[in-house]
Amino acid sequence: MTIDFKKIIKSKTTAFVLLVALIVAGFVGFFHYRDAVFSKEIVHVEIFGPQAVAMGQEFEYAVRYKNNSNFALEGVKIVFELPPNSLTEDSKLRLTRGMEDIQPGGEHSVTFKARLLGKVDDLKTARVWLSYMPHNLSARYESVATFITKIDAVDMDMEFDLPEKVEKNKEITYMLTYVSRVDYPLENVSIKVDSLGGFAVASSEPESLDSAEWKLPVLQ
Repeated sequence: MTIDFKKIIKSKTTAFVLLVALIVAGFVGFFHYRDAVFSKEIVHVEIFGPQAVAMGQEFEYAVRYKNNSNFALEGVKIVFELPPNSLTEDSKLRLTRGMEDIQPGGEHSVTFKARLLGKVDDLKTARVWLSYMPHNLSARYESVATFITKIDAVDMDMEFDLPEKVEKNKEITYMLTYVSRVDYPLENVSIKVDSLGGFAVASSEPESLDSAEWKLPVLQ
């Protein structure tokens, strides 16, 4: 009786390769299945705030988020982006905060103060990104939400003090009064005046370089 050693060795090598391939495939399938089980759609994030505000009025955005999955969420980070031309204490429009882990079923909230600048009927959009890593998963996920607020009033007034009748080619003096009821100091304020209907500015107090735009001090 003879033994074919080459065939036995070859059979063992083939079996070993198949075993390794099955183990690798099993690990890949396990991690793929584990990632597939988690969906970022089951992590809910939402912004709450007033539908309409007056220009310069202070208010709060509230960001609420809930973990509806069966995974604990780790490395949680919130990036909140305020609408353009918003007023904040540190002048930053993009705010980042690291948050505590969110357990399955856990719900949390965080608030951001803001004041919006703009014209009546301007629509201002705030955005939030909630990023996290489900426990024991290598992928990082992100949930996004937006919220729109309308500026429905500008609490400032301007008024001309002009005579009802004037004589042709006669110099007159008139005043423009302005007032701000916004409970916040406004910087970089300017007033532009269009001289229409034959009017031309001869002089002004305070003075202007072009007699069309006046730079004002901080408006309290």
